[in-house]
Amino acid sequence: SNIERGAQAVGRQVEDLEIWCMANLVLAPTEAEGIASVRYVLAGTANHVYRFTTEGKGLPPELVDRVEALKKEYDSRHHAQGATAQANAELVVKYGLESFLARLGTIAGPPEHCIERLHEISASGPQNLIVSQFVAEPMGWMRTLSETILPALA
Repeated sequence: SNIERGAQAVGRQVEDLEIWCMANLVLAPTEAEGIASVRYVLAGTANHVYRFTTEGKGLPPELVDRVEALKKEYDSRHHAQGATAQANAELVVKYGLESFLARLGTIAGPPEHCIERLHEISASGPQNLIVSQFVAEPMGWMRTLSETILPALA
């Protein structure tokens, strides 16, 4: 709705816009394991997205206080550093934000599940996706992306 209002404000239609999204693409045996491996990224993203305000960003009212608490405890010295960001990762669980934050920006699980989620995302409007990866084996991730996931989206 924010995009639609912005487009209308300048005399354009949302259908005329090229909408992009960004997500973590985490290949893992299960969705839960994949999400757990990037909790520190979820915490960092929440800290960044809601840093100045939570208004107008689709944050359910019942989560505002929890996000504010996460921001107060977030340690920026360990931002996006998996090896040292355990305290930040634990904030996501402590404040019950894992499911909400993961749904906003993480696609995780075995390749088949990731393909399903990518189709869901595409069906909701965005046709362009930037994927980031926080993995120990980037070449294996790239191989799976190029040989299994991308062909299934064509």
